[in-house]
Amino acid sequence: MKSKFIIKLFIFIFIPLSIKATERVRLKTQFLFPSKMMESIGILKVLNRINTFSGNKIKFRIYEPNSIVPNFELWEAVGREQLQAAITLPGILAMKIPANTFFADIPFGPSFIEFNVWMEYGGGRELKNKIYGKKGIVSIDCWGLPPETAGWYKKEFDTIEELKGMKIRFMGIGSKVYNKFGINTVSLSSKDLLPELKRGNIDAAEFIRPDADLNQRLFDAVKFNYFPGWHSQNNVGELIINQNIWQKLSSNHQMIIKHVCEANYLNSYVSMNFNQIKPMNELNRKGVKFRNLNNKVLKNLKKAWKEVVQEESKKDPLFAEVYSAYQKFRDQYAIWGEKGYLK
Repeated sequence: MKSKFIIKLFIFIFIPLSIKATERVRLKTQFLFPSKMMESIGILKVLNRINTFSGNKIKFRIYEPNSIVPNFELWEAVGREQLQAAITLPGILAMKIPANTFFADIPFGPSFIEFNVWMEYGGGRELKNKIYGKKGIVSIDCWGLPPETAGWYKKEFDTIEELKGMKIRFMGIGSKVYNKFGINTVSLSSKDLLPELKRGNIDAAEFIRPDADLNQRLFDAVKFNYFPGWHSQNNVGELIINQNIWQKLSSNHQMIIKHVCEANYLNSYVSMNFNQIKPMNELNRKGVKFRNLNNKVLKNLKKAWKEVVQEESKKDPLFAEVYSAYQKFRDQYAIWGEKGYLK
C-alpha cells in the first residue's frame, strides 16, 4: 500500500511538470531592426541557442521590422498576444512612457557597471518589471551597447549657443534638452538621414556609434563627429515575451532564456566596444574630424537636462517616481563610485 501511494504521489507531482517541460513553444517574434543588424550583436545566435538548449522545444519565428505591426506598437502587440515576442529597445518605449528613459539610454547617465548595479541591486529592475507587467509583458535584457557619439555636424562649434536655429536629427528625451537652446530637433529614419543631410534639410544628426555611422556613410555629407554621447552613455536591447506565455513556460525553459540572454548581454557590450576601433580609423582616413564637446558645453547641457527632468516630473507621476528612485540610488552609490575608479 505504501509503495502504491508513493507511485501515485510521484505521478501527481512530477508527470505534469515533465509534460509541461516537453511542450513545444513557437514564438512569433518581430524585430525592431533588420535581422542583418541583429546578427552583428548576436541576437540570431541567442535565439538559436535557446532553441538548441531547450532540445528544440522553444523556437522563435522571426519577422522583419514593421512586417506584422508598426515598430512603435511592438509592446502593445506582444501584450495582447498578436505577437508572442519581440526584440526591442526600452528607449523606443520611452517615447510613450517617458519613465522608461531610466532603463536604457539616460542623458548624463552612469557607466556600464553603475547602470547594472542600479538595475539589479538599486531597484531599477523592480520598477521596470512593474511598468512592463501592467502591459502584460516580461522583459529580459539581451544585449548591451556602448555610448553613442554626440552627433555629426557640418561645422565646428565651441558653445551650445552656436547651434541655435539649427535643425538637427535627434532621437529620445535628449531632444528636449536641445530644444532648451532654440535648436530644432526632428525625428528621421536611418534611410532618410543621409539624403536629408545632403539636401541641406537638416544641419546635423545624432545617429549611433562609429561602426553604424560608417555604414550609413554620414561622412559623405558632414565631417565633424563630436564626442562624448552625453545623451546615451549606455543602451540596452531586450527580448519581450507575452506575460501569459512566459508563465506557462517551465522553470527550465525560463532559465534557459534568461541565462542565454545574460551571456550575450555582457559579450555584446564587450565586443561592440572592440568593434569601434576599426571604423574610427577608417572614418579618420576618410577625413572625418573627431571633436570633443568642451566642459562649458557639457555643463550647459547637463543643467538643461536637470530642467527637463523637473518639468517631466511635474506632469508625469510615474516619471517622477522612477527618477526619484534612480537619483537616490546614484547619490548613495557615489561614495563608492566616485572614489573606487580612476577618472
